Amino acid sequence: MNQSPNPEIIPLNKITPGTHAKIVGLKATGLLLQRLLAMGFTRECEIKMVKRAPLGDPIQFRVRGSAVSLRSSEAALVLVTVPYN
Repeated sequence: MNQSPNPEIIPLNKITPGTHAKIVGLKATGLLLQRLLAMGFTRECEIKMVKRAPLGDPIQFRVRGSAVSLRSSEAALVLVTVPYN
């Protein structure tokens, strides 16, 4: 697999279904940050977008072997790189 030396950092809600990404940071604060961390959204964790609901919300992800759904506004606060093209 080819990895670019400086992969682009994008919000999690911008990736497409089937895409694998790596979490590089969280912009969330307070209770939302605690909730994301408790669900396994931590730095260097691999995540996969499974599917997006027909109207765009919620979005289902696979993280640490679990299926997790987030609102698009919540997913926008998770920063990822897409190392696998």
